[in-house]
Amino acid sequence: MLLKDKIALVTGGSAGMGKNIVLSYLQEGAIVIATARRAEKLEGLRNCTEHNERLFLLPGDVSKKSDVEGWFAFIKEKFGHLDIVVNNAGIMDNMEPIADVTDEVWEKILAVNLNGPFWTCREAIQLMLKQNTNGVLINVASGGGIGGGRSGAAYVASKFGLVGLSRNIAYMYAPQGIRCNIICPGAVNTEIGSHMNNVHPYGMKRVQEGVKNIRIGEPQEIADLAVYLASDKSSFINGATIVADGGKGAW
Repeated sequence: MLLKDKIALVTGGSAGMGKNIVLSYLQEGAIVIATARRAEKLEGLRNCTEHNERLFLLPGDVSKKSDVEGWFAFIKEKFGHLDIVVNNAGIMDNMEPIADVTDEVWEKILAVNLNGPFWTCREAIQLMLKQNTNGVLINVASGGGIGGGRSGAAYVASKFGLVGLSRNIAYMYAPQGIRCNIICPGAVNTEIGSHMNNVHPYGMKRVQEGVKNIRIGEPQEIADLAVYLASDKSSFINGATIVADGGKGAW
């Protein structure tokens, strides 16, 4: 088992890539704390694994600092340390170019996609420094974090910010044995777009112009990468932006 007895926190763990990451980590022997906004959907994870004794479910919203602090209070009291963090929770915008981005949309997207990972990483690193052991952070960004035309302005800005934050973490804490890497998925078969309403027609047109005949990925393909990055197999990988998009980025 690649992650035997490791303590892992996975945000956005109730569906899509996050769900597959949670289940894969359990399969590899980890003790997993899964978080998500939708408590009922999060509870459904128990029907998907035989390893419920190693699964802990904490409903909450990553965009609320008090919820993030609550998760870490639980981790400190229950386990006293943390080995792995996967910041997977994220939301899409509606493809709005900047002229049409409202303050409400801007603040909502950055709250989930950038503020949440910032709070989570800060809490995690403070704990990892105290425990004086190696730690791994994996931040799920997007093709929108390396290419400007992959979504609307708010989403792209949030994911570029997450990539920059992650690389800063990787450099600053490498001497302490803390690694931080970034996964940038392309189109993956998840429900992330299900909340999108009133998609901006011009923004969508421009995004679709860049879509070539590349297949959509499956959540397990991202989960397999997250297992590798969390394991000692990737011990020399730090600060890497790893694109998993089936080749779309090569166009």
